[in-house]
Amino acid sequence: MTARHLAVVAGLIASISVAITAQNAVDDLIAKNIAAKGGLEKLKSIQSMKQISTMTTQGVDATITVYSKRPNLQRQEVKIAGQTVTNGFDGEVSWIINPLSGMNRAIVVTGPQADIIREQAAFDGPLVDYLARGSKVLLSGGVETIGDRKVQHLQVIARTQQTQHIYLDAETNLETRIVSTRTAESSNRNCRTTVKSRA
Repeated sequence: MTARHLAVVAGLIASISVAITAQNAVDDLIAKNIAAKGGLEKLKSIQSMKQISTMTTQGVDATITVYSKRPNLQRQEVKIAGQTVTNGFDGEVSWIINPLSGMNRAIVVTGPQADIIREQAAFDGPLVDYLARGSKVLLSGGVETIGDRKVQHLQVIARTQQTQHIYLDAETNLETRIVSTRTAESSNRNCRTTVKSRA
């Protein structure tokens, strides 16, 4: 084997080593996040929950209330500009009521938007069993700062290509902020969601 071949092999081994180290760091952070919520067994024992968050989308503030039931039933209400936009997933069909677009009754959603709603309906969130759902989780840089808190920044890329940036508090290992970029055929939207309370 020539010196050039040895250098190529060494480079490949180094790349693989870096990738394994990064993946181990991601899995360690996810394990800490799950433990901070009481452990996987406790999480799996929860059958329904309600979450309230705040969101900024295209410079407009909104309040999100999400009702979820295992395994993947969800209703999401977004109060924005004096109106309530509602979408949901019943286990088979994605639907939406959007008075901002003149839709005052539920309509069935298809295509990329339906995939996004279905992905959001995953009861245990984007980190639990992410590999089984076809998602990738990357560690984005080192420790960052939000306000006066140190956070770890994870980037979750779903099979639908929806990307979520999840910021875990470096001390509590719980979510501090979630920034979601949703790309569909009809629109490009950057949504910033800050979790205020958990069920």
